[in-house]
Amino acid sequence: MTDLDYYLTYDHAARGRTTLLSVFIGAGAGMISESLGMSFKTAGIFCILMVGAVEVTRAWRYVQPAERRGVAAGFPSPTLKSATRRSLIFVPVSLLLLLDRIADKVLAYRPKPKTKAAKRRKRRNQYAKRRRSESSI
Repeated sequence: MTDLDYYLTYDHAARGRTTLLSVFIGAGAGMISESLGMSFKTAGIFCILMVGAVEVTRAWRYVQPAERRGVAAGFPSPTLKSATRRSLIFVPVSLLLLLDRIADKVLAYRPKPKTKAAKRRKRRNQYAKRRRSESSI
């Protein structure tokens, strides 16, 4: 197993640190480029390029920790059980989003409560329309 394979497959902590570092560098580059007078679009492109450069460089130069080198060869490939366990994490979130969406659809059909102020406003507008029509005759 190469260092890059190990980095992309198992070393989640290193990837998390790399992501934080790249986002901070990219955001800083975007802010500095905007303060130097570049357009928003150019600063955004520059920001994305910096994030990509940091991510690729850190992945390319990654070296496995010394204590993991001997163990890395013995790692089994991700099994169906671990993949299933990872996917089960997203089930409650997906279920909540689905229920929220259903509730929005159902609640959209309920009648809206009318307040006294709305009724008064409607009545006042009707009287005003009548007076306008009578005065125009």
